[in-house]
Amino acid sequence: MQVTFNPSLNSTRNYEFKNRKDLTFTSLAQSTTNVVKNEAGEVLNKGVKKFINERYEKMTDKIAKSFTAPIVGSKILMGLADKFKNSKNLFQHCLTTGSFITSSVYAYRTVSNENLDKDRRHTLAVNQGLTFLLSTIMNYSLDKALEGWWENVTAKYAGKMINDDKFYDNFVNKNNRIKADNKIAKSKGQKNEIKSLDTVSGALKSNDLYKLLPEKGTKELSKELIKKRLSGMNILKKTLIFGFIYRYFVPVLVTKPTNALCEKYIENKQKKKAQASEAI
Repeated sequence: MQVTFNPSLNSTRNYEFKNRKDLTFTSLAQSTTNVVKNEAGEVLNKGVKKFINERYEKMTDKIAKSFTAPIVGSKILMGLADKFKNSKNLFQHCLTTGSFITSSVYAYRTVSNENLDKDRRHTLAVNQGLTFLLSTIMNYSLDKALEGWWENVTAKYAGKMINDDKFYDNFVNKNNRIKADNKIAKSKGQKNEIKSLDTVSGALKSNDLYKLLPEKGTKELSKELIKKRLSGMNILKKTLIFGFIYRYFVPVLVTKPTNALCEKYIENKQKKKAQASEAI
């Protein structure tokens, strides 16, 4: 038997083995590196998040103890809360209170800002106060002006919920009759004959389809669910009006003109001071 020795084949197999060994080691090293990187990244993220959360909690606690608690727990606000606890405009009063606190903080920071001259600080603070006052008056005025229209919108929504196509028309017609009767009573000076307009909640109580609904339930339509949705409609109206007045109408149409007037006032005052100093 003749045996032939092939050294090149042995070298090839050794190379392949070494190559595979190198590839396996490289893959293992890369995999280990990726795991370490991922774990290090997770540890770093947890550390950063923990640091931010701790600083945030300390900041909110400081604001709550130093500012929010003294104001909210003051005798004035506690008295107002007790007075308006049964008011139908309670949500709107809460929004106004929040706006008052925010405006007060801005005014305080403006007055205590030493980077601004004294005249500008006082003028800007007065401007912020007048802006809040005007916004509040417009907010309540617009809310009252849209009360009847929004009640009709709510009536249409309620009619669709109970599948009563005539509910909206009956509601509007009844209130129109009450308005006509009240107008006649006012002309005759008969104040005792003036009646209040019907509300959607009141109209639903006398509706036959509404009476058939169960008292409670969340999955199916119920009286409790309808009451919650009607309450949400009222909150929606007040939120939209508040946002429009405080965040759009006043900043766009009121703040800029008042700032221009303030700048003009400061400019005239500085001119008078300059003229007085030149005369001396």
